[in-house]
Amino acid sequence: MMKKILSVFALVVLSFFLVASASASPMPVEVKSMEVNGNDVDFNDNGDLVTEITDFEEGDSLDVEVGLKATGEAKNVEVEASIKGYEYSDYEPLVGTTHVFDMKEGKTYYKKLSLNLPKELDQDEYLLRVRITDKNHDAVEKVVKIYVDAVRHGVEIKDNDFSPALKLKAGKALLAKFVLEN
Repeated sequence: MMKKILSVFALVVLSFFLVASASASPMPVEVKSMEVNGNDVDFNDNGDLVTEITDFEEGDSLDVEVGLKATGEAKNVEVEASIKGYEYSDYEPLVGTTHVFDMKEGKTYYKKLSLNLPKELDQDEYLLRVRITDKNHDAVEKVVKIYVDAVRHGVEIKDNDFSPALKLKAGKALLAKFVLEN
């Protein structure tokens, strides 16, 4: 009876070691620099965000540049920047990605991504998540807090109609109708 209990215990301990060794290792990369629309983003030594970026309006474009230093070899690396929590993200996802690339140890790579903030985006605080992944390692993620403000006195032309539509003679009137959204 005691042998059976010891055998089961040894099997459980061995399975814990196997599961621990089967998990992926961390991505061999350090995020050396990050800019959002030309503004430097700073992280402390623990990797926590120090700088918040707050000057965005709905409809703006977010241009993200990430400087990555390879601490080891990595193949098929992708960098992705995303914002979650947008109501219509199933139709218009807020994601920018790079093409797949390989990294060699000791080299620094600079990657640019772009996201467009839709005009329907709520005025609120959002997290811009930048993830560095490949198929063999755990992802590295950096999070930047941004604040999106509504456009003040923003007017958008939704539709227009001109009469006559195709030909206009000199000296004749042109009638124009516009549908505007505030």
